[in-house]
Amino acid sequence: MAVHRTDHNGSIDKIRERFSEISITKAFFIALFSLIPFGIALLILNFREILTGFYLDLSVSIVIYLIPLALIVYAFSKKELNLLPILKSTGQHARDMIMVVPLILFSISVIWVTILLLSLASSDLAQGYLDFLNSIEMLETTSESPLYHYLLLFIGVAILPSLFEELVFRGAMVERFGRKHGFKTGVILSSVLFGILHVDVVGAIFFGVILSLIYLKTSSLFLPILIHLINNGLVVVFIFLDDQFLQIEPWKTTEPFITQGWLGVVLFIASSVWIYSYLKKNWYLVHEKEPIGRSVAEAAEST
Repeated sequence: MAVHRTDHNGSIDKIRERFSEISITKAFFIALFSLIPFGIALLILNFREILTGFYLDLSVSIVIYLIPLALIVYAFSKKELNLLPILKSTGQHARDMIMVVPLILFSISVIWVTILLLSLASSDLAQGYLDFLNSIEMLETTSESPLYHYLLLFIGVAILPSLFEELVFRGAMVERFGRKHGFKTGVILSSVLFGILHVDVVGAIFFGVILSLIYLKTSSLFLPILIHLINNGLVVVFIFLDDQFLQIEPWKTTEPFITQGWLGVVLFIASSVWIYSYLKKNWYLVHEKEPIGRSVAEAAEST
């Protein structure tokens, strides 16, 4: 029996097949060596004090994400493939968008509960963990920062990372590992790798698993990118509100986390139940959805 596909689905299948062919190790080293000359250029510009402070940090962020993004587009253009079909909304499963809520609450509550647990052992240990989290903000702003700094921050923290990380972790890695080992392994492995590259490892792992399932369900990166963008974008909004209007200095110590510990525990339980419910309902996808490399081969044999 012949297999017929619309142009739209055919394009997506070809994109997914291309993702499944990418060598993760080779792609990593190509991206790494491509970044070296730009890194040297930024060091020189910083040494000559042409790029410093916020603009240096912004340039580093843009280079880290934009250069690999350009390489991805180039890799697909060599095969005469356009990435746009897999970045568009399918118009289905829009309700999965609501998962941005428990994912954000889970990430916050994991940090909160971690502080509570560490404080049981040592208050200094808990404060050290919180200080570490507060120290990793790369693109720093102040109450004197102009509005366009926050717009640039949104590009460097929300837009570019969302595009790049979803193309790599939910696109290339899920499809590549899925083709080689099955989607169950592909989803878990890609999510663990995604998690260890973030400060909130546990929260990021579950974030990756949920977005992977949404990708498998929709065969589109639209919702994963949108959820990722909202998650990161809210961080920028919070930074803006903190700089201009709020005063959260007390939350830079462990005291409010401990005194309001019950709230962190409630958020953790509620978000965990929500995420577990979604996983239980949609985990079948990793077993029933066929990796594209296998599907293409079987379709060719049946024609």
